[in-house]
Amino acid sequence: MERKRFKILVESLTLSILFVLFGFVWNNDDPLFLNIGGNITYYIFVIILLTLYYGLLSGIVSMFVFGISAFFLYEQFPYETFFWYLLITFVLGEFFQYWNRRKERLEE
Repeated sequence: MERKRFKILVESLTLSILFVLFGFVWNNDDPLFLNIGGNITYYIFVIILLTLYYGLLSGIVSMFVFGISAFFLYEQFPYETFFWYLLITFVLGEFFQYWNRRKERLEE
């Protein structure tokens, strides 16, 4: 079980960091694509993908990378975006747990 959790942490950390690096190479001024037109920024797709596939722990790791990146790469920390992403992470983590419980019940 610990090996699986370690694998999830490494994959989550790697994918999140790769997205930030891609954003930094693509757009040096806005590496997390927070100031693009529209209401949805692209980093939310990383959070959704990781949280729905691996669970809440993976989403928290991705949010940690997002928070550290936003803190160091932007002059003003995007609190509103951060808390919305955190809320979405918790909701999706709960959905992941609910879906896994339901799937295990059906397998019995």
